[in-house]
This record gives sequence, structure tokens and C-alpha cells, in this order.
Amino acid sequence: MGKFVNKTAYVYNIIPNKNAFAISEDDEAIFIHASAVARDDLQLGQWYVLKCHENVPSTKTKPTDCEWQSIGLVRRVDPPSDRSDEKSEKVPRVGQDSKGSATIPYTSVEERILWLFDQPSHAYAHTGGEIAEKLGIDEVEVNQTLSRMRRDRIIHRASVECGNNTKAASYILWATDDAWFRRN
Repeated sequence: MGKFVNKTAYVYNIIPNKNAFAISEDDEAIFIHASAVARDDLQLGQWYVLKCHENVPSTKTKPTDCEWQSIGLVRRVDPPSDRSDEKSEKVPRVGQDSKGSATIPYTSVEERILWLFDQPSHAYAHTGGEIAEKLGIDEVEVNQTLSRMRRDRIIHRASVECGNNTKAASYILWATDDAWFRRN
């Protein structure tokens, strides 16, 4: 894992599963696990000195394009006066590629799916195919990730059967809020 270093960083995103992302003064990406976000009460849009180590790719919870992983807060700091506006402009933005698919600053499929459901215009149950199409990701990979997320109790699944003698689901809906499956 290597030695720990302190990095002054701006928290630019906290995703639905409570993991966070920050960008250091040196424009290095920092991943912050949900447990550290909760323990240290990290807030979106704030500057902190974070204790970090090099991020070694291994599990689905550690994005591989983040150079650093924070293990916690050293202290809160005021934004650097000469860089605060410049830093907020460098924060990755959600956009669209030439096909109209969402481009987002997350690396794992799980984070992309959670981001999609977090958007007000997509706060409803989707099929795996719809999710894959909207994010521009292979449908098989999306469905495997959705199954893993269900196992980890991050997402809900509803099997929809069309017909009385159906032995298998006609289609499956996925949602982060089980209320999306209920009729009003």
C-alpha cells in the first residue's frame, strides 16, 4: 500500500452509495470510501486535508482511474483563495457523447448505474437493456453488475410476468427505491 500522504482536496461528488470523489490541488483524483465520508461528515463542495495512500485497483469499490484513496480526514480547510474558482471549473462534468449517451466521471459500472438512478429524470424502474442503452454500456455487463448490486442489497429487483402460465419472468425491472415498483 505504501506510505500515507496528506492531500488538500475539493470534494466534487458524493454518489448515492455515499462513496465520494475529490480532486487535489495537483489535479489528482481521490476516491473516498463511504465509511470515511460518514465518519468524518465530509460535505459536497468543501475543501479538506485528506490522509491518502496510492489507490491499488482490486475490488469494485475502488475506481482504477483515481490515483489516490483517502482513509480519512486530517482537517477541514478554507478554499485556497487563488484556486477556488479555477478548481470548481476543473471538476468533471456530466455531459453527452455524440450518440447522446451520458458521459460521467465514474469508472465502475455500478457507479454509473447509481448515478443514472440519482438523476431526477431517471428516478423510476428501468430494465437492464434501458440502463445499458442510456449509459452506452454492454447489456450483459450491466445485467451482471445489477445482479451483484442486488446481492449486496444496493438495488431492488421486480420480476414482471405477462400471462398466467409463465414460468419465467417476461422482463425484470431494477430500481434503487422499492417504492418505484408500487402503484399510486
